[in-house]
Amino acid sequence: MSGIATRATLFKVIVFVLPIVFVLFCIYMKVSKNDVYMNMIKEDAVIENMTCAAYLLASVFALSIACRFFKEHRAWHGWLYVLAFLFFAFVGMEEVSWGQRIFGTKTPVLLMGHNIQKESNLHNLDIVRPLLGEAFILISLAGACSWMLIRHRRMKSLRHRAKYFIPDWYLSLYFFFGAFITLYLELSTKWGRYVFLTWPDMEPSEMLVSFGFCLFMVITKCRQVREVRA
Repeated sequence: MSGIATRATLFKVIVFVLPIVFVLFCIYMKVSKNDVYMNMIKEDAVIENMTCAAYLLASVFALSIACRFFKEHRAWHGWLYVLAFLFFAFVGMEEVSWGQRIFGTKTPVLLMGHNIQKESNLHNLDIVRPLLGEAFILISLAGACSWMLIRHRRMKSLRHRAKYFIPDWYLSLYFFFGAFITLYLELSTKWGRYVFLTWPDMEPSEMLVSFGFCLFMVITKCRQVREVRA
């Protein structure tokens, strides 16, 4: 058992440290190899595609988790994970404008006049875009800090069930960096002054959040499988 516990601890430490390594890598690339960095974060480049892939993979695991809950007659859990599946699938497809540039489709006329980037997505609509930053910050902060709730002694009786809906502490930095960078950019826009970071730098932070959600779904599925076997 001690060997299993040691491997579990090592896994958590590695997962916790990876966002720090990624942020330091991005800073290094932005400072020393800016051209390469800008190519990484542009539309349809590696960072955006990895964000899309992470959300779509998270949606697959969410649906699998939901199906298992329904088989166990835990409908409330199941429907919440169906919502998670729809959310992750929607965000993943929005990230690549529903394959518009892949398949070469035209932006619908209905969206053309209201989409800031003239793309086939909803998150760039002129009535949605101003709210996007605040929503991203709130979701990211929830992912970064909600684990503290299940550590409270009053949550002890609900701790086991809460772990299906609240990311563990070792996933917190994936969401924290997303919230921090977005908040910084929102304030920079308000003050009209950008120092080092600009809006294109949102792409790496979005990727970190997508990876946080994806890892949470994978870990939750593994937890579910262990419980079924037990």
